Amino acid sequence: QEPGAFERNVEEAFEKAKEKNQVLFFDECDGLIQSRQGAGPIMSGHINSLLTNIEKYEGILILSTNRIGTLDEALERRISLILEFARPNLELRMQIWKKLLPKKMPLHKDVIVDQLAEYELTGGQIKNAILNAARHAVSEDQKEVTKDNFINAIFRIIEAVNAFKKREELSHQSGYTRTIDYKYK
Repeated sequence: QEPGAFERNVEEAFEKAKEKNQVLFFDECDGLIQSRQGAGPIMSGHINSLLTNIEKYEGILILSTNRIGTLDEALERRISLILEFARPNLELRMQIWKKLLPKKMPLHKDVIVDQLAEYELTGGQIKNAILNAARHAVSEDQKEVTKDNFINAIFRIIEAVNAFKKREELSHQSGYTRTIDYKYK
């Protein structure tokens, strides 16, 4: 990429949105507007460019993240409103399970949605639990998805979340975040 191309592309995107009176939406914005602490000069330049354009933008800009603690500190003064979506309570989790479970999914009689909803999962985690339980049942040539399939999928999600939190806590405690650069030949 030629020097300055990122900055020009960002500015052009904001200009087009302004001309057309469009809402800009940055999903998973932590990938773009991460903390500049420890970032190299090129990435810091990209983040500066985004922050400058965000500050100048007069339209509506929506940023989403589930990693608010990793965002650049300077973003806070550029935000007018922060909405936090709480984890779903038991009643909402039951509704999510019932909505996301495919009608054609063959469920074993031991599957009780109300019991699955007792696990404190987000909507995305529930979706993943359903997919992983179904994949496991298929891989085992089961005719139905069982309670054990769901419980195993749920515990794998919980273990992954806990491992991720632990890794994040360790990197924040040490002030060191490890980035892995994969190169393909």
